[in-house]
Amino acid sequence: MFLLFLYKTVIGAACTINDLFDRDIDRKVERTRLRPLASGLLTPFQGIQFLGLQLLLLLGILLQLNNYSRVLGALSLLLNFSYPLMTRFTHWLQNRQT
Repeated sequence: MFLLFLYKTVIGAACTINDLFDRDIDRKVERTRLRPLASGLLTPFQGIQFLGLQLLLLLGILLQLNNYSRVLGALSLLLNFSYPLMTRFTHWLQNRQT
């Protein structure tokens, strides 16, 4: 079970979602301007294709779990998609240095 969750973390679909949403912002930030989508190395369509592959792999993980865990795993996708959007409306989720 632990290995399945470790595998989910390594797949990193949330990072891809964040990079897709923030690609225009990332171009303007020194620390993130060289990310593949921000730099133009990958197109947004290629990013979406990669995200689709990641989600397909995650579905494979979900199918290995019991029904309760499947529901929780599917609901966690809502957090993965909403996190990049929430950073536009609140500072709660951002790691800021003061």
